Amino acid sequence: MPKITSRVTKATTKEQYLRTSIPQEIKEYLQLQVGDILEWLPSEKNGKKIVILRKLE
Repeated sequence: MPKITSRVTKATTKEQYLRTSIPQEIKEYLQLQVGDILEWLPSEKNGKKIVILRKLE
């Protein structure tokens, strides 16, 4: 799969929450539907911070 990027933006003007969109390629790859639950697994690999995103079945 090619490198895919998305931009982080402010979710609201009052709080410090952030949001990003799920790119179409990832939506199709994971076969995401409205209401699906995603699991975020923060970790480190070779000294770099990474996050694994999984669709829970």
